[in-house]
Amino acid sequence: MNNHSAGKHKRLALWLGVCALLVVSVFVIVNASASRSGKESSPALFGEIPAVDGADHVRGNELAQKTIVEYSDFQCPACKAYYPIMKDVEKELGQTVRIAYRHFPLTQLHKNSLQASYAAEAAGKQGKFWDMHDMLFERQESWSADENVGDIFVGYAQELGLNVEQFKTDIASDAVKDRVRRDMDSGTAANVPGTPTFFLNGKQIESPRSFATFKALLEATE
Repeated sequence: MNNHSAGKHKRLALWLGVCALLVVSVFVIVNASASRSGKESSPALFGEIPAVDGADHVRGNELAQKTIVEYSDFQCPACKAYYPIMKDVEKELGQTVRIAYRHFPLTQLHKNSLQASYAAEAAGKQGKFWDMHDMLFERQESWSADENVGDIFVGYAQELGLNVEQFKTDIASDAVKDRVRRDMDSGTAANVPGTPTFFLNGKQIESPRSFATFKALLEATE
């Protein structure tokens, strides 16, 4: 090999070495940045939620050792998508779990959500909370954007066989508003970020995407 070729190879080797060093440096910087970013963007810790008590609306086995608490919004499309999943959980696993519904209407996004919570609570005063709960989710598209949603809810009360005059009184009562506020305040205190948010035995869980996922999670819980 002549001197010219040897010099050329040395320059090539040096250039490749510099490139490799640059690649390693960039890799280290990117990973360090990602690590810091990951720490800074970690989700806020969820606080504790109140234990389920006699004021909660519960389905399933009230004596079960496993408790799901759902913070939900009747006008939330994602909550409606979870409605049939929760019905399946109740139907298939209701002997081993109790399910509590708590109001968390996102009033800035859903203009009729708070009134829907009041309607469910007013129906609950006559023993029909879950009947109204189901009707509100099943007919969500029918009332979500309506300007006269109060009239629609009165119609639902009639369908459910409620005392309509009592329903009208209760839906506007401080007792019903305070009951909904109780749930909202507990969700806010626990840093509930949106709806639906689920807690299993007091601990926040990532929303299972299907009944099968919910079942596996419950079966893995002591």
